Amino acid sequence: EAISKYGKEITASFKYFGVIYGEDRIISMNPHYEGSLLGTVMKCLDIELDGKLLENPTAIADIAIAGMAVADVGEVTDIDTIRNPRFGVKAPGDTDYSYIEYGSYIIKERKKDEEQQSLTLECYDLMIQSMIPYDLALDFSTGITVKGLLDAICDRFDWVKGYTTFHNCDVLIDGEKYDLSVTFRDVLDEIAEVAGGTIGFVGDLLSVIYPTDSGEVIDEENLKSLKIGKKYGPINSVVLSRTPQEDNIYKQDTDSITDHGITEIRIENNQIIDSHREDFMDGICAALFGLSFELYELESFGIGYLGFGDIFAIKTADGVIHKALMLCDDLQITQGVSETSKLEEPEATKTDYTAASTTDKTLKRTILRVDKQENVITGLAERTDALESGLAD
Repeated sequence: EAISKYGKEITASFKYFGVIYGEDRIISMNPHYEGSLLGTVMKCLDIELDGKLLENPTAIADIAIAGMAVADVGEVTDIDTIRNPRFGVKAPGDTDYSYIEYGSYIIKERKKDEEQQSLTLECYDLMIQSMIPYDLALDFSTGITVKGLLDAICDRFDWVKGYTTFHNCDVLIDGEKYDLSVTFRDVLDEIAEVAGGTIGFVGDLLSVIYPTDSGEVIDEENLKSLKIGKKYGPINSVVLSRTPQEDNIYKQDTDSITDHGITEIRIENNQIIDSHREDFMDGICAALFGLSFELYELESFGIGYLGFGDIFAIKTADGVIHKALMLCDDLQITQGVSETSKLEEPEATKTDYTAASTTDKTLKRTILRVDKQENVITGLAERTDALESGLAD
């Protein structure tokens, strides 16, 4: 309510090493991210600070935190971390600011501009810690589920868990799938596919995020510019694929395809899924089937309160309501506030369903399985439906 009022006041602040830096020292603050369905999202925060603070011997510029290497981000301390960055708005007549808080960010790089007497900090949320080689040694013979693997990753980085259950969380993983050749973020990307969602931080909580209706309606009159694109979905076909051999199984909502045409989501060579794909199919379809939205690009005077994965409505001047999904956002906080957001069409895939099956129990054929960890392709002779049912050819 406050951000939509004329004559509003804005403020921004963050805490670093026990010191609060407010709007008197902040030239600009820019939280932004660009994510997608079925993967991870890492949020960014750029801060430009007034050069006057450089005179303070305890200020950020006088502590050796510049140029952190990605290989060193697995372990972080207070000296690397921006705490409690927040953006506040106060409408005319309000007694106090209303705030949105963004969670902790790790300083990746700093740039000092002597001419402008400013300091720029390039920061990323805790997801940056995952960009180191996968080094867990779990005993899968004890029965580790997808949730158990995600729990172990959270424990590895001392992340606070923001999930309790998610699609396919209780499916068992039949052995170790990864080694030092992949990063923890690569593994999280595959867990996101398994869950049919996006993995990212909500505040400081590692969460499995699904598109959720916010109930918010944005009026075009409150926007600087707006472009509405075509409708995407509803998603009604999921394909679990082994490539390049095009060994595919699929599940479809045939009624939806009849009504709307086919919109396909394809997951390729996921190591968790690969050896027993059917066990994961229903959960992924439950997460994705029916999801639809309209592509858009907008610039606003500042919305600010919509988060990643929020479904919201855009009401155009002709009174038409367009369903949108927040996966990309760029909020510029300076003396004023502006925001840009867009939603682009996911990469289209096309499967030859005549050569695919609804089950892994395919008739009389040999499949090839790709093992990323061992870098080998193995031929597997499968049992046939006829043999399993006791029927003759």
